[in-house]
Amino acid sequence: LANNIEVKPTVVRKDWNGSKHIRIGIVSDTHLGSKHAQLTFLEELYDRYAELGITDVYHCGDITDGMYPNRNDQIYELHAHGADAQVDYVVNNYPKRDGITTHFITGNHDFTFVRNTGYNIGPAIAMRRDDMEYLGMFNAKVWLTPKCDLELNHPLDGSAYALSYSIQKTIDALSGGEKPKILCNGHHHKYLTMFYRNIHAIEVPSVQAQTPYMKGKRLAAHVGGLVLDIYVDEEGTIERFACEMIPLYKCRENDYRG
Repeated sequence: LANNIEVKPTVVRKDWNGSKHIRIGIVSDTHLGSKHAQLTFLEELYDRYAELGITDVYHCGDITDGMYPNRNDQIYELHAHGADAQVDYVVNNYPKRDGITTHFITGNHDFTFVRNTGYNIGPAIAMRRDDMEYLGMFNAKVWLTPKCDLELNHPLDGSAYALSYSIQKTIDALSGGEKPKILCNGHHHKYLTMFYRNIHAIEVPSVQAQTPYMKGKRLAAHVGGLVLDIYVDEEGTIERFACEMIPLYKCRENDYRG
């Protein structure tokens, strides 16, 4: 089962009320279940989102830390072991704010449970949290207006020396009819914005501190969350676009609760 799962990108169409200003939150790579997750900062991000009147937050994957069978050292980075424990932890501890819905895809860490046992944790989380909507594995396209689409992507490559390399090559591989207006990449734990081939492209930072594994691979972690302000015309086409980074400079140790 785990080796025969068809991954189909999800397409979601939001009801657009004609507003010319759309404000959303973007987070990624929370890795809940890991001792290096930054739960306090995640709560602070949602406080900020609530203050800004944001009703939709989009998560670009790796909501959990998963369980890698080929990484024996990972067990020492976890405080929640196994799929059930990590699902329970997300359900009980992921920030919940009145009026805010979190729309999430799953990433490679989440997928380890599929690969190991055939268990997709995305629907399991969404079934128990009415404020969390599962959009699928690795990729989803959300039409914020009839002419403005947001693509959430969790690539499966590694980090490159140049921060822009991965997202630029992703965009280079897109044909004209596939290009989204906004592309948000998770996975790399980096922050970068660029405008390329008429796409507002963003590498989304993580909400997890640098792990021993990342340190050993000489991979830095950019920790933060994003606010996107999207201004559209009468037809819903982007006229102006702004990305605000809310950074965390000093991560907390053992920032989790049972």
